Amino acid sequence: MWVTVEQLECLKSIKEQGSITAASEHMAKAKSAIYYSIKKLEDQVGFKVIESSKYRGELTFKGEQLLNSALPIFETMEKFKSNIYQIRTGVEQKISISSTALFDMKKLNKAILSLQREYPNTEIIFHREILSGEKMLKTGLVDIAIFEHVNEKSYFELKKIDQVEMKLVISSKHPFLKLDKKDQKFEALFNYPQIVQRSTMPDDEQHGVYHQSRRWTVTDLASKKQIIVDQLGWGRMPAHDVEVDIKKNRLVHLDFLEKTIKVPIYIGRKKEKEIGQVGKSFWDIW
Repeated sequence: MWVTVEQLECLKSIKEQGSITAASEHMAKAKSAIYYSIKKLEDQVGFKVIESSKYRGELTFKGEQLLNSALPIFETMEKFKSNIYQIRTGVEQKISISSTALFDMKKLNKAILSLQREYPNTEIIFHREILSGEKMLKTGLVDIAIFEHVNEKSYFELKKIDQVEMKLVISSKHPFLKLDKKDQKFEALFNYPQIVQRSTMPDDEQHGVYHQSRRWTVTDLASKKQIIVDQLGWGRMPAHDVEVDIKKNRLVHLDFLEKTIKVPIYIGRKKEKEIGQVGKSFWDIW
């Protein structure tokens, strides 16, 4: 039994387009060719895949099961077609990029805009993550990553592209700031929740967490900042995200408790993985 990809594509098109006639138009094939492919498919698998009594050409229950079982084949073929295109032109149809949430989005968007102008037909799949960029790159979830905290340098080609200042901040109206100056110490701060953003991959390690403090965990930096502004806790934030709030006295930088921490930011790619023209262009921007 040799079922062909073309036969499965005919079945898929009938399902998606709603009829054999529409599938014929969509695939730019004669209706007789569609009928022949389906008849040949039914002979090979040994059961009906199309309800012959239905004018629109609806799939039978077994036809639906067959199509569902073929979904991984379609995914593989799409990847195969993409690989052929990249081999022929050197230009990726898709590129997957991740960036730590600590990195300034304005800088990143400027780079991606430049990439889009140069390669308008390449789909960019973007992931915003926290503390998981290295693992996403190592496991092949992304082609290129911008991340902090490199643990296994031997796997990657790396460039340091930035340094983010992390400031310990609290709402200007928070009860902690109403204490006498002599009592404004970490021991007193630990009586209030530290707002922590969890890693994108929950099993990844946390950084900058005071284990003596109570803790609230959030999934993104915007929520973290708003919770801190609303007097519900304290935590570290990238300077570029809070500088306006500090200037307008919505937030206070607790620099008398902790100096600004500087976190290096790297762009990385796996050493053994070849990247195409789009990946190289994005790499060379930095």
